Amino acid sequence: ELHDTYKEEMENDMLILCDRLTKHFSYSLALDSLAGDLYLSKYYLIRKCKRNLGLTPHKFHLQNRIRKAQDLLFTNKSVTETSVNTGFYDQSHFDRAFKNIVGISPTEYLASSKTI
Repeated sequence: ELHDTYKEEMENDMLILCDRLTKHFSYSLALDSLAGDLYLSKYYLIRKCKRNLGLTPHKFHLQNRIRKAQDLLFTNKSVTETSVNTGFYDQSHFDRAFKNIVGISPTEYLASSKTI
């Protein structure tokens, strides 16, 4: 019974983390702050996140930002406007991150969404 209670608490931590990272996708969230809010060390938070989600908190946050960018591009937002709305510092950073995760550049994605 004690083990099940501990497991539920662990899952709640990850739910809180996921909720925070998905709701605040356009902000840069400090790992120290996230870990402090969950009363965990930042190193334990990274290991726990990788174990439960398969990604570090940073990569999970980055993927959420790119998924939101895909939604914005699909609604005919410009690449520049999308990069600003999803919290990237500059368009080249956005382009690299987008291509790394999606496999094509934002401009190519925008062109392909128009043909669909």
